Amino acid sequence: MKKVFALSIMLIFSFTLYALNIKEKIARIQGTALPFNCTKTAPWGKTIYNLSSSELGSLPLHTYKDLGLTERTTYETSARIFRKFQTNNRSYIVIALSIGESDPNKQLLATFNEEGTVIDFLEAGVYFITSERLYIKQWRIKEDSTVIITHLQLIDTVPIMFYSSFSSVQAQRVDTYYKIDSSGKFQEIKQVKYQPRTYTKTYLEDKTKNLWEGNEVLIECNQN
Repeated sequence: MKKVFALSIMLIFSFTLYALNIKEKIARIQGTALPFNCTKTAPWGKTIYNLSSSELGSLPLHTYKDLGLTERTTYETSARIFRKFQTNNRSYIVIALSIGESDPNKQLLATFNEEGTVIDFLEAGVYFITSERLYIKQWRIKEDSTVIITHLQLIDTVPIMFYSSFSSVQAQRVDTYYKIDSSGKFQEIKQVKYQPRTYTKTYLEDKTKNLWEGNEVLIECNQN
């Protein structure tokens, strides 16, 4: 009898979560204070909700097969809320979304209005499940809501699949800075490029080394 009762409660709870609309799901999530560095070991928020493609409108839900991010998957149909962030602006809400049910994964940073409609988004993080998590793109948000996306852009012209037996890649670190304007749009303000170098697979999988901690040599800084 107790098992039946417990199962009934679980089913009711699951139905309640399913019945929530996107506005209600976002409202129920506790906000994370800024600054926030999405390190390789950053934990999920306390409450996780799935969002369907119909709730997310035109947001790109694909992931990637290769480290150069040129070959897309087509089977992703939903995203999970990774974090909601506290900002000083009440005209938009900043949400980190996680996409990927298998080995390829990515993260979007998106702004929503109070009704739960998407305003704008950035592709902020990309990683692959190998023997560990292999990262090619990571992100940070500063206290003033400046977003910094660090991307290792591959120089290799031949696609390198994440599941292939490669030992290293040639890539260039590029840090792109964005500000969120009063309407919730991401505006690029600066791009910083570093000297290309060799990155070993071991380095990319090392959970103690974030992509912005590589000590690469700065070669170019373009201000918008």
